[in-house]
Amino acid sequence: MKLAHKLCLVLALILTACSGNDDSFDPEDSDFNRDLLGTWIAVDVQFTYDVVTNFSGQDITSQAVGQGYDINFTIIFDDNPNETISDGSYSLEVTTTTLGQSEVENIENIMFLESGAWALDGDELIFADSSETGTVEIFELTAESLIIGITESINSSEAGFNFSSTSISKVTFVKEIEEED
Repeated sequence: MKLAHKLCLVLALILTACSGNDDSFDPEDSDFNRDLLGTWIAVDVQFTYDVVTNFSGQDITSQAVGQGYDINFTIIFDDNPNETISDGSYSLEVTTTTLGQSEVENIENIMFLESGAWALDGDELIFADSSETGTVEIFELTAESLIIGITESINSSEAGFNFSSTSISKVTFVKEIEEED
């Protein structure tokens, strides 16, 4: 149960780190900034988290898979100044499997992001609100679709335990179609 809570925290803090590259993304494209501007509607939230714990030569592997539901949030990118307005929440069903035993937990009404400032740095989107700054990778950006997220690997040791984890979190948006007057 504690692992599931930690995994959800990772997703809730999706805007804290990222790395990587995607061939469909070209930040040098002059249309890139224009494509990002506007209202984006979230349609999918998902993550996977794999961790191997080693103690005295014994490995214990755990995996968690999270899938969003009741996804009802938007993010607006404005350029004068570069500000975001975020509204809404989502819920998450997390299935954690360790030693062949699975546990399902639902976490409801998770806020995606606070409103604040944004900036681009290559294929990274940087968000800043009143209390923190976070960076996410842009996996895809077209005039109609935006996929952002984090890919993170961590290795650590504590009290004779060695931990190795990999997490991948992605949020998919579609652009709201503006009605012409």
